[in-house]
Amino acid sequence: MGGADMGLAYLYDAAKKHVKPLHEPQREVNSISNEAIKVLFQEPDLNSRVGRRDYAFLLLTYGTGMRLDEVLSLKVKDLTLVKGKGGVHVLGKGNKLRTIPLLDNLVDCLCLYMNEFHGRTPKANDLVFYSPCHSMRAKLTQPAMSKRLKLYAERAHLKCSEVPLDMHVHVLRHSRATHWREEGLNLVEIMELLGHSSYQSTLIYQTVTDQQKREAIEKMADEEINNLPKKWLLPENTSLAEAFGIYTK
Repeated sequence: MGGADMGLAYLYDAAKKHVKPLHEPQREVNSISNEAIKVLFQEPDLNSRVGRRDYAFLLLTYGTGMRLDEVLSLKVKDLTLVKGKGGVHVLGKGNKLRTIPLLDNLVDCLCLYMNEFHGRTPKANDLVFYSPCHSMRAKLTQPAMSKRLKLYAERAHLKCSEVPLDMHVHVLRHSRATHWREEGLNLVEIMELLGHSSYQSTLIYQTVTDQQKREAIEKMADEEINNLPKKWLLPENTSLAEAFGIYTK
């Protein structure tokens, strides 16, 4: 590199900080199957108050694909708990507001939770999930809920190795998005539900789907090959089969 070129090196260094490469490596989607989700959700003790709270928390987090802080910041007024019209209004990153529909079974679960933890006359500005603190309802911390989730994951891992020991809420978010894609939602719909500001962030779930399609095609091809008639065992080819040590009996 000549002296004149070296004098412009600072421009290259400055550009590297602000210009992204055209082809960034695809991020890995850390998600788990529906079966693993079911095993995980069996771990909270529904005979205890904390267990019932955690169960409702897990269901809502997975059912909506919300970020951890979004769930912990949720207020009573943000929930619409009416069957057929259930929804949650979320203020996400960049103060972007989005509405996520709630399935009827999730509405039922949240109604039970609200009755127990908020009573018949809940206050609109109260946090949905809270920590009792000197007659006040304080916001639950992210480390506290992450610790609870890892505790359940450790137990579930003994029954289903697919449940990761280093389980965190983002795995639930990725899993929900992956399952939405499997259920037929398009990438634009998933982008809106997750609150992504960039379409690029949602493209990782297309990769998951393409991989699943490829695996399905390969499985079908294997089944077709296995079901083909074994020509070396046909009566007219018996001598050939015997020559290669393949017998009909």
